[in-house]
Formats: sequence, C-alpha cells, structure tokens
Amino acid sequence: MSKENTATMTPTEAKIAKQVREDLATEARIRAEITAEMAAKKRPERVPSPEEVAVARDIEDGAVFEVTFTNNLDPKCDVKFTHGGVDFHFEPGQTYKNVPMTVINFVNSKKYPNDSYIIDPVTKQVKGIRKGERPRCGLVLTKKGMEKLMDIKRQAERKTPDAKTDPDG
Repeated sequence: MSKENTATMTPTEAKIAKQVREDLATEARIRAEITAEMAAKKRPERVPSPEEVAVARDIEDGAVFEVTFTNNLDPKCDVKFTHGGVDFHFEPGQTYKNVPMTVINFVNSKKYPNDSYIIDPVTKQVKGIRKGERPRCGLVLTKKGMEKLMDIKRQAERKTPDAKTDPDG
C-alpha cells in the first residue's frame, strides 16, 4: 500500500494503511535496537579447564622435562592425545624435550588390569584373579630431566624457611 493509492481508499482503509505503516516502522526500529544490543553484548570468555590451567602453569613455571616414552601395552604403537588443549604424539623409544609435568603424571597414571587365570581344583572351572594393575605406557625422565627435577626441588627447599631457624618456632 503506497501513499499514491490512498486517494482511492475510503477513510477507514486509509487509517488502517497508515497504522500498518506505523506498525512496520515500529517493528523495524525494535529489531534494529535488539540487534544492536546483541552485537554490543560480548560473549563471556570460555573458562579454561583445570588441565589447560595446569599445563599452562607448568610451561610458565618451567616445569617441563626431557622424557623417553615407552608403551607397555603395545610396544610398537604410537600414542596421540590432547591434554590441556595441547596435542601430544609420542612414539615408543623416542626422547622428547619440554614435556610438562602434568602430562607426565597423566600418561603415567593410565593403567590396565593385570589378570591371571587358575583352574579351581574342586570345580575344575577357570577363575580369573585380578593381581593388580600395570602401567599402560610411561614417560620416563632422562638423565637431563632428572637433573632438572632435582634442581627445582632444591630451589623449592631453599625458598621454604627451615623450622629450626624460625625464631617463633
């Protein structure tokens, strides 16, 4: 409905056409305001996971070590995973530098059950016995890695006041 056609309209139709134009203009204004408000609001930043914080802290604090990877479950297979937002790829027997301590602990904590089977002398049935757990794979500190770990521990001991030298204790 354009304004040119209002001359042929009845007064009621002209009034309705004017109201429709006003409603459309109001709706367009409200949509523009809402769109502007939504654009102005910033999405909250994603909160990092505890693993991401730990890996970042280790890297920042220099708690990264030289390690050799071993895969006890399948000695010829590589291991790929993401921990703390960082992708890792380890090949058996290879040495890696700058591996954060949280990643070393994570890999070394993965275990699989150590089961054995015996034949029950009375029932002659096979029984499974869980004898514990075995490490699935491991990141073993190299000589350089061990030296660095010992240096970090010595530095921490120097920073901690000794109870015997404390005048209040």
